[in-house]
Amino acid sequence: RKTFRSLSRFKKDFYEAYGSTPKRWINERRLERARQLIETTGNSVTEVSFLCGFESLSHFIKLYRECYGVTPKQMQNRNR
Repeated sequence: RKTFRSLSRFKKDFYEAYGSTPKRWINERRLERARQLIETTGNSVTEVSFLCGFESLSHFIKLYRECYGVTPKQMQNRNR
């Protein structure tokens, strides 16, 4: 509504500008932030998940593994 476009037009324009869907783009930003928090803080994986806006811990872990090839806990253990 705020952009005065239909949802399908917004998604198409967004894809043309960013090369990604809005949902995928947002998840990528959330995962980048999660990785930063995992590498630099002592927060638990659960805390990081919710701080980054994920409502489901299992979904967060699945997306993280798909993106980085390891689970958040494995990444956390590497950085200790």
